[in-house]
Amino acid sequence: MFKNLALLASLCANLALLGLALLGADTTAASAPAAVAGARAAPDARRRDSDDAATYYRGLKTLGLDEHEARLLVGARVEERAMAGLRAPPDRYWEPGQSELANYGVEVAGAQAAVRNELHAALGASAERAPELARVFRPLSPRFEFLSAQEQVALQGWRLRRHVDSAPAERGGRAAPPAAVDLGGDELAQLREVLPAAAAFEVAVRESALAEQLRTSGAKFSETEFRETYTLLTNRSGGRGIDAQLAQRRRLQSLLGAARFDRVWAIRDPLAAVVRDASRGRGLDDADTLRAYGVLNANQERLTELAASGDLKSERTAAAAQAIARDEQTELARAVGEENARAILNARSAYFIALSRAAPQPAPAPSE
Repeated sequence: MFKNLALLASLCANLALLGLALLGADTTAASAPAAVAGARAAPDARRRDSDDAATYYRGLKTLGLDEHEARLLVGARVEERAMAGLRAPPDRYWEPGQSELANYGVEVAGAQAAVRNELHAALGASAERAPELARVFRPLSPRFEFLSAQEQVALQGWRLRRHVDSAPAERGGRAAPPAAVDLGGDELAQLREVLPAAAAFEVAVRESALAEQLRTSGAKFSETEFRETYTLLTNRSGGRGIDAQLAQRRRLQSLLGAARFDRVWAIRDPLAAVVRDASRGRGLDDADTLRAYGVLNANQERLTELAASGDLKSERTAAAAQAIARDEQTELARAVGEENARAILNARSAYFIALSRAAPQPAPAPSE
């Protein structure tokens, strides 16, 4: 038994010495595993021709490693050298402006292309089919490291299908307008068809129309606020009626406060665009515009609560609605001045009149 152990130790020592000679390392080892470790991490200061991927691969095979082990090590070595100088920026997906992440993605794509070229040169076309190198030839996005390779493929397919579906189609010689985007709900539901629910949510808060609108709303979220706001705006469990809308508004107001709530609610409220256009026409700045919309938004909530609480045709309800309208006019004049308030209210009235005219009219009752 001791004799066999001595022979084994001698063999390992010879393999180690052979590895050191082939790889140009300047450290000694007492076993084949130590030689493999040295081959995988030779000092940068002693780079030689043997560091070329093809030479490195042949050296690993000479050590007695099989194809699987040699491909793993050469792939790791080439990728480590290519990626050594890259540093991923923090993933602050809840904030506007993603230029750092985009630039990093370009750098990573360039480095990965160089890795693939070097592995092609060292191993030939078989490198693309090698399971040990699958991740290198199908690189993961730094934004979606939490997805498996299969989930990455599913997400990519969803993106491509979505791009094709959103392209205008020719109908009778005219391009059909793209379908309206349902902020959050449709996108999240579609993602859940191709990804697990938790993964779908993580993708959606990073890359969806609603997420981008939240980032550019100016509300300045923390990460927790961003995620909770997205959840509230995409939650359909409470329905779409007046009570559900009021409950949603109250939760968002409690989470964000009045000013940030107005910025978020403006995303889905067409009245916000009316106020913005009228305010710009009067030369008001963004702060005045937000204050004006805040007044109208708050009183619109009061009217919604009134509508949910009683008979709209009763005298008491009519008197309450008139009181809300008077308060609104006073508050708006206090916020932006009487003339500006009058212009904004006129613009709102014109918008609602145009909206009512554009609405489909009920069919007349059949005559008897």
